[in-house]
Amino acid sequence: MGKHFYSRKIAWECLNKRKPHRPIEARCGFLYLGIFCSVAAFMLYNYGLRTLSSSTAVALMNLGPIFGVLFSTVFLHEGLRIFDLLGGIIVILGVFLSVREKEAG
Repeated sequence: MGKHFYSRKIAWECLNKRKPHRPIEARCGFLYLGIFCSVAAFMLYNYGLRTLSSSTAVALMNLGPIFGVLFSTVFLHEGLRIFDLLGGIIVILGVFLSVREKEAG
């Protein structure tokens, strides 16, 4: 999704004959979004599907927002509120219960 946003922005700048302020950084960011956020993510997801059952893989995908909050807290120094913690606990508990029940059943 980010790649599509930036590709439209780059096209608009080219049509209006504006040069980006930082062309090298912009191109590197565009390549990063295209390679790591799209291609590498789907390759790792497909590898996970080969080694895990599809129901376990889908349950583990719910941990994405947990890592998003964790990384934004660690790297961007964003605040962590009580509702963030509560929501994270609920998601982790739900993933744990769904994976545990499938393995037991």
